[in-house]
Amino acid sequence: MSRSAPSASSPRARLPVGGTRLAGRRLPRDAVAAHQRRRIQAGAITAFANRGYAGASIGRIIEPARVSRRTFYELFAGKEDAFLRIHEEALADLTARVSVASAAARPWPRRVAAAISAATELAAASPERGLLLAGDEFAAGPWTGHVHDALLARFGPPLRRGRALCSAAKPPMLEAAVIGGIAAIVADRLRTGRAQELPGLRTPLTEFALIPYLGLAAAHSASRGENFAAGSLK
Repeated sequence: MSRSAPSASSPRARLPVGGTRLAGRRLPRDAVAAHQRRRIQAGAITAFANRGYAGASIGRIIEPARVSRRTFYELFAGKEDAFLRIHEEALADLTARVSVASAAARPWPRRVAAAISAATELAAASPERGLLLAGDEFAAGPWTGHVHDALLARFGPPLRRGRALCSAAKPPMLEAAVIGGIAAIVADRLRTGRAQELPGLRTPLTEFALIPYLGLAAAHSASRGENFAAGSLK
């Protein structure tokens, strides 16, 4: 007895796990690999965030992705490679969002506020990915230092411009301390299930970032978008 072709809504017509057909059409190999890679990355993000780097075995990564170990190793060299590639893509996305948000903001304190707003909104919208970006020690494991260094490399130079507003010299590690402090606060909210609080922390986090450069009173005003004394800010 011959079988009729599956309809477009039939489960048999959908893309099978690791398969190459969609609604009866054979997909290009590159499209299949890209689809599998996205599923593996989604599974890895969940595993790193919830199981920790140490507990994120390959089996736990591929289970929700519904791919084989062979497929995983065709696309990634191993868990380390998966983590670093996920982090690289996530950091690029964060950088782009922060750049767009802060591009038109003037003066410098408002650029800082716009950058923090964009970062906290992204973390609140994607808590698991936010844990990786913030360098949560449980999620990033041995790569925690690498994640923190990457944050400093991307966002340290724009923050360092605030030194031009300082009347006294500042310690070399100031930007590392500010960025690390913000990342720790974000990671804490995400780890304790309070991601929804992050957008509301925009003002206090901005004030925290500005105090070393402007002083308490000016940072308090700047973080709330109040007017500044002419010529005092760039």
